[in-house]
Amino acid sequence: MGKTIVLIQFDPACRDCQIETEEILANISSFKNTNFYLITRHPYDEMMVFHDHLKLNTYSNIKIGIDTASVIPKQFKIRSTPLTLIFDENKILRAIFSGKADLKDLTKSING
Repeated sequence: MGKTIVLIQFDPACRDCQIETEEILANISSFKNTNFYLITRHPYDEMMVFHDHLKLNTYSNIKIGIDTASVIPKQFKIRSTPLTLIFDENKILRAIFSGKADLKDLTKSING
């Protein structure tokens, strides 16, 4: 509660997804009041390769999971990856990035 929420729909084999995530991790100190949820529609074992490669378990504000019901693409009608959705502390959608987000734009959208 009271934190910015960033949902990132990703494909474990997507190079832009990996790059965007690596950029976020390299600047994680800029996102102390942000919870990241990385969501995929791919199988668990593929998701875990991505998770383990980037050592996502070392970040307390990053969670990863599977969108088994394809909620994100159904709700937003966007199938690109990465797809980054930013919600403010009141759960109001503030920004959508379809494709790899520029770190500067992403940071500005998250931190205001």
